[in-house]
Amino acid sequence: MSVRAFVLCYMALSVLTGCTTVLYKQKAVDMAALAQRLPDSRLLQPAAGGEQVLSPDEAWLSAIKPQKQLTFIGITGETDHAFGALLEIDLNKKYLRYLPLPSDETPLSILNNPESLITLRDIVQSWPSGSGRFGPSFTRTIPLTQIHERLAAPIPPPKQIFAVAANYPSHLFNDLALSDNAQLIGQLRQARPRIFQKYPPVSAPVETSVSGKDYFALPGPFDSLSAPEQVHVPTLSGQTRTVSGHLDYEVEIAVLIRRDLNWEQVRSMDDHQLRGTVAGYLLFSDAKVRDPQVMGKILHVIRDREVLTDDPYRIGDKALDGTLGPWDETTCHWWSYAASWGRYAAHGPFLVSSAGHESFSPRLILSARSYSSSADRPQLPPDAALTDRLLLRQAAVTTISKEYRDALVWDVPAIVRSLLDPAGNALAFSGTYPVLNAGDLIALGTPGGTVISAKPWWLLPIAEDLLFWKDPEDFYKMFFAPAENNYLYPGDELFLWGEGLGYQHHRVVRPEDEQTRSDE
Repeated sequence: MSVRAFVLCYMALSVLTGCTTVLYKQKAVDMAALAQRLPDSRLLQPAAGGEQVLSPDEAWLSAIKPQKQLTFIGITGETDHAFGALLEIDLNKKYLRYLPLPSDETPLSILNNPESLITLRDIVQSWPSGSGRFGPSFTRTIPLTQIHERLAAPIPPPKQIFAVAANYPSHLFNDLALSDNAQLIGQLRQARPRIFQKYPPVSAPVETSVSGKDYFALPGPFDSLSAPEQVHVPTLSGQTRTVSGHLDYEVEIAVLIRRDLNWEQVRSMDDHQLRGTVAGYLLFSDAKVRDPQVMGKILHVIRDREVLTDDPYRIGDKALDGTLGPWDETTCHWWSYAASWGRYAAHGPFLVSSAGHESFSPRLILSARSYSSSADRPQLPPDAALTDRLLLRQAAVTTISKEYRDALVWDVPAIVRSLLDPAGNALAFSGTYPVLNAGDLIALGTPGGTVISAKPWWLLPIAEDLLFWKDPEDFYKMFFAPAENNYLYPGDELFLWGEGLGYQHHRVVRPEDEQTRSDE
């Protein structure tokens, strides 16, 4: 190989895969919002290399105000799974006090019953001034030292959980390699939101069923998350092969759907009515394996598939459409498999009612992760990584206010319409058009700062010409190689927080029942 050819190859590799591993995407983090909305400045402390070290302190609970918005919890240890209305969190006395709900009631049934809702709201709002009318037999306390063991999901298990892709500008700009351009976001809002299925679990397209208890588990806010040893990815032949999985984190806010909905009902509803179908908000963990997503994108570029001009998920901008890739039944199926592989849909620990609020209040959300130095981690941490400390990775305000630079691309009404509209619906991979049930969840998307760092996809054909690599597996390896050890592995920890929504704390483990399957 000549010197010129070597240089060209090196440049192609560097541009396509990145010369160094990006551990902390500082541009993706809204430091101004952190300074204004953080419960206590001591919860984040600067460290070497620009890192921010997070302390998982009880002070993260100080932003929860049940007297302003009715807040529910789920409790384990007294019955199989009970529910309660939060009355107060006392950081000085270090306890949480709640009013148990009747055994035949759930937070959703209360929120859907105007009389019960008014009664309960009056009780909560009068606390603590009216606390004298409640004896010990009416209220319960949980020591804050025990909330990891006692708090569970604040709602019954939903029948379905859906999630929105690419709904924050910071995610598009910092993780998906799109140019930082406000006009581009305006264009994207004209396209149909991309929705994928998070629960129930979805098998890979070539599989006939899902097996293994970790597929069907919905983790609690303090349960472990499963890091797969191997997952399926598509191939050019239409079959699959197995690869080592790359688990990524995403912090989000989810909305709880109040009532059953189908397209015939929704098509005639205005935005105000659709916002009224939201019963409340929860902190949500949208962890997922990236491999099926990445390989699907590589196969699309190599196949050079034509895009239909009437595709509702595209806007006609070559850079934007090329970066986001196709969104059809096959793509949505693979994304849903990647997002529902295991214990990836933790929600709670608090449900905040939306009653009396037309749209959700702006809320800061953030995530932090650790790199374990223990023998449980199969990949050594990156050389530059601080180990065994929670390191800030995401921080943004979830809002629909266009004055905020990182406002959601799509609001709830557009998301619900896209989810239910049968015309060209990519979720039809399941064989039926989706409907929403009372108690279902929709996660609204994640801000920038995740592990994944895509490069402009138009560079892939250039690298193909320069390197003479025609096998998609080569490009797949090139994509993950620079950040191989930056993903989540057994032994690592994940911390998520939402303003007024509480926090989650997870340890990453290997599934107990995982069976390694050989390449097909």
